[in-house]
Amino acid sequence: MFDNIKRYRQKKILKQLSDFTRVKRIDNFNHIKSVGIIFTVGSEQEWNDLYRFAKAQEQTGKQVWMAGYQHASTSINYIFTHAQTTICHEKEDFTFWGIPKNNVLAPFLHQRYQLLIDLTAPSDFFGKYTALKALSNLKVTNIDAVSAANDTDKERIFDLIIRSDKPLSRQDYFAEIIKYLNMVEK
Repeated sequence: MFDNIKRYRQKKILKQLSDFTRVKRIDNFNHIKSVGIIFTVGSEQEWNDLYRFAKAQEQTGKQVWMAGYQHASTSINYIFTHAQTTICHEKEDFTFWGIPKNNVLAPFLHQRYQLLIDLTAPSDFFGKYTALKALSNLKVTNIDAVSAANDTDKERIFDLIIRSDKPLSRQDYFAEIIKYLNMVEK
């Protein structure tokens, strides 16, 4: 029962945050200078894929900031080596209602991004909440047919949704983002 009350409260918060209007802008990927990435902490291989993407973008002159959510049940045996990465730990960094504490996410939320990339699952409150709180010109996510069952929140929150029949690997997802944003000509 408590979980239902918590989900109801979270849904209400997302609705309130999504009521604000913002200016949206889409740029060619080569012109983007600031990228924010929201992710769920997972395996070392997932981190390595994410880290390689971030480093590749930084080598082209982009600034990359990341915010990750670590479930209480997720243990890690590797080190987050990217300087602009904020990790929110489920047990310490969230309020009673499951909302990230402002001081923990502040380094990530005080940036303005030309591109915000969501790597969280469709039902992930952290990803939706952080995307709504972040200042970004363009917010991108991926929805696959397998895990997207009846999640309309992402439709309201994100500007560009990359749809797929099955879950995409991180490399394929990044490649799709770059492909679509390179089609933009201004």
